[in-house]
Amino acid sequence: FTTIRTDTKVVQGMTNQRNNVAYHGKTKKCSNCGKEYQPAFPKDTKGLSFDSYLQTFVSYIKFDGRFTHPLLHRFLTGFGIQISYGEIAVILRRNSRKLIPSMNHLKKTGVKKSRYVQTDATGIKRMLKKGKVISQHLNILGHEFLSIFKITRYYNADEINNLLGVQGRKKPLVSDDGSPNNACKC
Repeated sequence: FTTIRTDTKVVQGMTNQRNNVAYHGKTKKCSNCGKEYQPAFPKDTKGLSFDSYLQTFVSYIKFDGRFTHPLLHRFLTGFGIQISYGEIAVILRRNSRKLIPSMNHLKKTGVKKSRYVQTDATGIKRMLKKGKVISQHLNILGHEFLSIFKITRYYNADEINNLLGVQGRKKPLVSDDGSPNNACKC
């Protein structure tokens, strides 16, 4: 035979299955000094029982897929993953902390390149399970190319100044109300 051409056909698919790994280790004690040595388990598993892929996937389907907390829990347990609502919340909080340096960089650079900044907020009252009502505010900072959202307990000048940062306080401030913005250090 003579080869006329070589063809490649890519067939895409996805496999979702559990990937449970058991790490074994022994806590050892030095017979001379009495010091104890813990087993060396992977750092990304410290404090959690879920690998980094699952932790990333949880954040992805929660925020990009807009899964509610109950739907996310049902989805994961449907694959046989033993996870509680609290563990999901811990994963989401832990992953969001990793984004803080990136958000601060984007905020600093985005505000620096803007001609003005705009702020606004909307409030909501949430009832906790114990019957206590708390207020929360979604603060928005942005301009034509940037939008930053932050949930805070209060809507006042201190929160706005914190959100604006040093660069934002040097820019003209546009807002639809004057309540906390009158006291801003702009």
